[in-house]
Amino acid sequence: MNRNPDPCGVEPLFSRPFATGEIPAKGVKGLVEASESERVRIAAALDLAGLENFWMNFQLNRAGRRHFKLSGHMVASATQICVISLKPVETRVDEKIEIEFWPPEDVARIEVEVESESMSVPLDGPEPIPDGVIDVGQLAYEHLAASLDPYPKEAGVHFEWINPEAEDVSADRPFAGLARLRDRRFSNSD
Repeated sequence: MNRNPDPCGVEPLFSRPFATGEIPAKGVKGLVEASESERVRIAAALDLAGLENFWMNFQLNRAGRRHFKLSGHMVASATQICVISLKPVETRVDEKIEIEFWPPEDVARIEVEVESESMSVPLDGPEPIPDGVIDVGQLAYEHLAASLDPYPKEAGVHFEWINPEAEDVSADRPFAGLARLRDRRFSNSD
């Protein structure tokens, strides 16, 4: 295992890097689990009220001489805040993850080929391997961030928008009746 800080100087919140040159032919199997301090930092970064647990079982195998495949099962229990009631909402994330990793030049070559054939690049295509390192923790963090509901709502809570320009809302506007009388008075004086 090899520590590889972000080239911008920012340390990842949840990093479990594996140098591709050190991955044996039989692959690497394991569990990455966020410590309490990592969960606190992740919760703050994702604007969560709390992150009770966060882990991923994974298998990282060679899929060719320079290609790799990661299969994983990620689980997290988070507390988000309801966007309507502002009360805590418990969220459970339970996902299977399958990703291929290729050297950056192989990924770039495929993107050029796809562009030249006027096809769209598949969203689930291979990911580049930056600097010969696959960071399983960072991958789990990114999947957690993408899996969370951006607008969590407490069960049974609904937001009802009332258009103030609509005519049927006069009961909710105390001076709507006076406004109608005024409008009638000026329309009759023509």
